[in-house]
Amino acid sequence: MKKTLIILAAFMAAALFVNAQADYKMWETIYLVPKKGSEEALKKGMAEHNKKYHNEGPYQAHVWNVISGPHEGQWLWAMGPCTFTDLDSAPGGGDDHDKDWMENIEDHCDKVHEVKYWKLNEKVSYWPEQDAGGKVLWSTFDIKDYDMYRFNSLMENVKEVYDTKKFSHGFNVYTSRFDSGDGADVVLEWQFDKWAWFDRDQKFKNDYEEVHGEGSWWKFMEEWREIADKSCDELAEYMKDLSGGE
Repeated sequence: MKKTLIILAAFMAAALFVNAQADYKMWETIYLVPKKGSEEALKKGMAEHNKKYHNEGPYQAHVWNVISGPHEGQWLWAMGPCTFTDLDSAPGGGDDHDKDWMENIEDHCDKVHEVKYWKLNEKVSYWPEQDAGGKVLWSTFDIKDYDMYRFNSLMENVKEVYDTKKFSHGFNVYTSRFDSGDGADVVLEWQFDKWAWFDRDQKFKNDYEEVHGEGSWWKFMEEWREIADKSCDELAEYMKDLSGGE
């Protein structure tokens, strides 16, 4: 019976991919471990490579320096927003791009790992009119099997609070397109500009209950505990000079 359910789930996932429309936003992400003593060479090579091959459109590169969390000291390279269809025409595939990537980037790294694909859930994400800044908090969660619909419902409630209160910082939700086996199903991203953001008077509970009613926050937390398993936090700063774009 268990084997039958696994096979059924696999066919359902395949059907979703076949029927999906290519109008979503996705990022391909890769972690890099800079080689000690080669940091400056890596910075130079990364900037040159991204300006040449990943400067705009769906192939634009974004580089983050992870300063706290499981990948502390590593860089996150992200390409997008793109779709899987875009990847068919992405730089690479044995051309000069791959040689440049190897010589200017991989040769200055001890490790290049964890290639993943993250889709933005636009329905429950919040983008303020003005960019909040070049720092982010990423919170990764493992959502229990068959409870993603409950997670999305909770995020819709959170989005309603952000829309109503018109917060100045962004809140974005990403879901992994593939099961990597490490429990990283979803990432919640908060954008901010100064570290003082963490010292602010946090009144989200009050804001939530103003929008959804008295006692609603505790109901939210009860359901969250039922569906969310292990988690981890990472802090990162955007490396604009090394990224694509003007």
